[in-house]
Amino acid sequence: MVKHLTSILLALAAVFCYTMPARGDTSPEIKRPIPIKHVGIGSIIRDLSIPPLQVCYDGMSSAIHTTVTSDLGQIEMTVVNLSTGETWSDTFDSGVFMQNVLPISGTPGYYEIEYVTETGDVYAGEFLIE
Repeated sequence: MVKHLTSILLALAAVFCYTMPARGDTSPEIKRPIPIKHVGIGSIIRDLSIPPLQVCYDGMSSAIHTTVTSDLGQIEMTVVNLSTGETWSDTFDSGVFMQNVLPISGTPGYYEIEYVTETGDVYAGEFLIE
C-alpha cells in the first residue's frame, strides 16, 4: 500500500513541477485590462464618462475579450500588432452579443485596438505584449 501511495505522490509531484514555470521564465498574463478612449474624427473627445466598452487581453488564451455595457449596434473591431504588421478584425452586433472574444497570436509587440460603431463613434486603445 505504501509503495502505491509513494508512486502516486511522485507522479503528482512530477505533473505539478512540469506545469510550474522555471526560474526566470515568465508565466502568461491573466486578463490585463486595456484602457479604451472615445476618439472623435482626428481628435480626442475630453469627457469624464466611462466608455461603454470594457476590454482586456487574456494571456492564457491569447485573446481580446470585449464586454459592451450598452447597445452600440453593429461594431467593427480591429487589432493591429504594429511591431509585426499582423492584423485581426471582427464584426459583431452588440444588441445581440454583449461579449466578444477575438483570438490573436500573442506575439510580443505594441498593439493598437479600434472599435467603430454603426453611428460612427470610434473607441481606441493600445497595449504591449512582452
